[in-house]
Amino acid sequence: MNIFQKIVGYFCVSIFALLGVTVHASSTDLEVAGWIPYWRDTQGIKDATKHLNVIDVVHPFAYTVTTKGELRDQAGLEKKDWKKFRKTAEKKDIALIPTVMWSDGASIHSVLSNDALRTTHIKGIIDMVEEGDYAGVDIDYESKEAETITYFSLFLKELKEDLGKK
Repeated sequence: MNIFQKIVGYFCVSIFALLGVTVHASSTDLEVAGWIPYWRDTQGIKDATKHLNVIDVVHPFAYTVTTKGELRDQAGLEKKDWKKFRKTAEKKDIALIPTVMWSDGASIHSVLSNDALRTTHIKGIIDMVEEGDYAGVDIDYESKEAETITYFSLFLKELKEDLGKK
């Protein structure tokens, strides 16, 4: 685990401890979301479960992307702990929207600028959302190169068209 993962993990897990304070001072129109990073999922699931009465959406920070654009489930969303958490969250009408994180700018550009690879990547995301019966997907692509902007916009547009309202 690198230092970035430790910092983000502590932040994401700690956010649930602060929810009680921030939600009580907020408007009822606010949507409260929390992210559970795959490298701290055991603690994150425990903390999120304690605060399900104030959470609207949980984002399992679960998926990374290979250099070829294929999704990898780092959290093991089919494992027992995740399945149990999901059942509990669904009973409380809490949406689960997995995060797909990718921070390799060169690979992002290579995949998104290639029509066939971009289409395959989008299909992988659609399949993940549909097979997992998720409420949608959270895209977190970082370190993009400047020349990727047009392709990233095209990717988001095509993904939205294929996903519909999710």
